[in-house]
Amino acid sequence: MRLTISLILFVLITSCNQNNTSSISNVLSKEDFIEIMAQSDLFDIRFKDLNGYLKDSMLMESKNELYKKYNINDSLISIAISHYAKSNQADAISEEIKKRTIEILDGRMTK
Repeated sequence: MRLTISLILFVLITSCNQNNTSSISNVLSKEDFIEIMAQSDLFDIRFKDLNGYLKDSMLMESKNELYKKYNINDSLISIAISHYAKSNQADAISEEIKKRTIEILDGRMTK
């Protein structure tokens, strides 16, 4: 089991190091990344009061539906998070995610 987890982590780390800006943006645009992360933040808010297995299941199902919409998977999200965290745009992107999350919440509250 540990070997499998170690192997998966190694592949993810290696993949992160091999991907550059153009390969990330070819699969997932910065705008889509911001939208996905904002939606993910909203899932975390929506399910914050749930506990244990139920919370994990609801989060996983919601995020999987979102990933299907964008034709991606959680591995690509992990790579994109790592890429943007290492970039000189990390703070700006983080602010854009917060701004988008607030826009979505404001839109829901005015309906």
